Parts: sequence; structure tokens; C-alpha cells
Amino acid sequence: MLMRKALGTAFAPGAPTKVVGIAEKDSETSAVLDALRAQHKENGDLTFMYADSTMQLYDRVKPHFGVEDSQLPAFVIQNDEGKWHFFNADPAKLGSYITEWKEGKIEKTIKSADIPSEPYEDDVRVVVAKNFDEVVFSGNDVLIEFYAPWCGHCKSLAPTYSKVAAKYKKNDKVEVAKMDATANDVPSSKFDVKGFPTIYFVKGGKDVIPYEGARSEDAFHDFIKKHATASAGTHDEL
Repeated sequence: MLMRKALGTAFAPGAPTKVVGIAEKDSETSAVLDALRAQHKENGDLTFMYADSTMQLYDRVKPHFGVEDSQLPAFVIQNDEGKWHFFNADPAKLGSYITEWKEGKIEKTIKSADIPSEPYEDDVRVVVAKNFDEVVFSGNDVLIEFYAPWCGHCKSLAPTYSKVAAKYKKNDKVEVAKMDATANDVPSSKFDVKGFPTIYFVKGGKDVIPYEGARSEDAFHDFIKKHATASAGTHDEL
């Protein structure tokens, strides 16, 4: 089915591969829609969607898919394994894009902000896609928050999260980190990020444990203490 304003309904893990067309100008929208409709008939195993500037959440759709105004019109193929981009695309070539993708000829795109010159912000380690594995799977214990800058719950959590990070600042076996999941793709399928904030604990660079507890200092400390590796110690020892 070709969907226009239901982009948020088809991104659960295991959902079919999506082909999303994004356009801004009226002339581009018409061509993108025609291409999506035509390919929907040829590729019934794929879900086809589009977004344009008339959508209420259009300005969030673009960063979610890693697309800038200068790159429109664009097509994005997305599934649980990642995203593949076709920027400044020719809608008439959508069939060729899909064929090349199916044949494995297109490289997956990993969207990433630049690695910050200052690795910490209010004692919290700032992670981007480019250094995600280096930090999160370093072998240390890592509490990581996936957030969005516009998320009210994330803003409310920030002072508490910084206090938790400060408690572990001198513990070189525990890292309290965060990543802007609108500016960076999550490079690992071990993390299911569907809303904000989403928080995980990575134990010793291996086990990935979702955090679903209260958003208080004590709750975070108790969770870390419960799941920390033996070498990490606890906040009581700091």
C-alpha cells in the first residue's frame, strides 16, 4: 500500500522494507508519486511511502531519513539492516535504483554527526555513529541514552542523567553516554530505538540490556550496580 501520512506506523522491527520518496516542490511531488505508484505494482514485497512539505511533521521526517533540502528529491530504502539513499534522484529511475539495491550494488548509508572535539558534555560522553562501536562496545560498561533534541522527556531527563554521569566520572570502567538519534543512525541492530529517550546498558561490551526503570538518580545507580561487570565496581565505591 502506498502511504502518505502514516510513516510512523511501519517502522517496527521486522516490518517490510520501505521505499520512501521525499520531495518538496509540487512538480517533484507529482513525479515522485508517479514513480512510487508504478514501482508498487512491480515490487509487491516492498512498502512504498512518501513525504512532502504539506505534512505536519515534514521537518522531522527529513532528518530521520538523513535527507537535506539540497538533496531533494530523494528516495530512501530502509529496513532493519539500515538505510540506502538516492539523493537528487531522477524519479524515472526508481525501478533501476530498486533493482541495484536488490542485487547488492548499493552501499548502505550510515548517517553520522562529526566526532565532537570535546568528548563530554555535562560529564556525559557524546557518541556519534562514527565512534559508536569504539565507545559503546569498548569492553567497558556503558549506559547510553538515545535522544532527540526536540524531545521534552529528554530535556527533563538531562539534569538527572548528568548527575549520574558525574558519579561515575572517575570510574574508568563505566561510561554514561548519549547519542542524538536524529543526527546519527544507530549502527547496531541490537538497539531498538522507536521513541525518545531510549536507554540501554551495555555490559562489558557484550550484553545489551534495555533500561525500563524510573528516571531517577537512585534508579539508574541501582540498575548499573545490578548489571555492572565485576571489574566496574559500583557508585558506592567512587
